[in-house]
Amino acid sequence: MGLPSSILRVFLRRNSHTPDDDMVAIGPPGLWKPAAKEVHISVAFTWDRQHGEWLQNEWAKYYPVVKLGGPGIDGEGNGFEPGMYLKQGITITTRGCPNHCPFCLVKDKPFRELTIKPGWVVQDNNILAASQGHFSAVIEMLNTRSKAAVFRGGLDSSRITPWHIEKLKQLKSIGELWFACDTDTALKPLAVVAPK
Repeated sequence: MGLPSSILRVFLRRNSHTPDDDMVAIGPPGLWKPAAKEVHISVAFTWDRQHGEWLQNEWAKYYPVVKLGGPGIDGEGNGFEPGMYLKQGITITTRGCPNHCPFCLVKDKPFRELTIKPGWVVQDNNILAASQGHFSAVIEMLNTRSKAAVFRGGLDSSRITPWHIEKLKQLKSIGELWFACDTDTALKPLAVVAPK
């Protein structure tokens, strides 16, 4: 997997999903300034926009091309490139959610399926809203990985069906299954699904 060696990716803060290769920096420029044709400031949340703009100005003192982007600036983009703005192994196969929950950060984003890229940590907003064909293809892709499948996006217990459960049972190895339980009404479907 070859990431562009000419792009330095800058993040506002480090978290468990931040890439950890040599072309990643956190925060403002320090003494270490690698050779790069471009700097990309990645802003994950809308409330971080001002901090991202400040970082863009700081990095622009040292590099001629400094771009500001990410979900907090221009939405979720048109695709997903493994390892570029999320750590290697994390994949996103769908975007948005059709549920429109009032508290959700993606309530106004249309649900869409993306081209499936390799990984073992599925970070979709609501993968169970995907078509059966897409979900089956994700399971097939996960079975080609050497690491256990991890679903951290939160499986929507109100959408899981016996068909989904059978598909999940086809996985070679499951590391983690996280379920979305955002309201009291989600407890009943979760109680039904959990023992299976």
